[in-house]
Amino acid sequence: MHSCARCSAALRDDFRFCPHCGAVQRSKVVEYFRGSRRVDDGDLRVSVYLAEPQHVRMSIWRDERAESAMSLDPAEAHRLGEFLVAVSPRRERRLVDSIRRALTAIR
Repeated sequence: MHSCARCSAALRDDFRFCPHCGAVQRSKVVEYFRGSRRVDDGDLRVSVYLAEPQHVRMSIWRDERAESAMSLDPAEAHRLGEFLVAVSPRRERRLVDSIRRALTAIR
């Protein structure tokens, strides 16, 4: 457990946002993606920085070291996500579309 820096509410350590005031609890969120072994492109690490300056940083990793990296502004990262959804196989698109509809219904 920890306390929110903004409102001092007690929060579980896995909370990304304070449910009381909405303050960001992490400065970044990281996800790893396995590269295609058929073309040996390494692995992809994507870090989403929630604090200023907000951006998405992608890096290519091989043998536990980054070989290259670049950052995208949030709007450009969103455009990349839309592109990936648009070119994904049909079955996966249906799943993404159903999740998107469910999230829209919650709002």
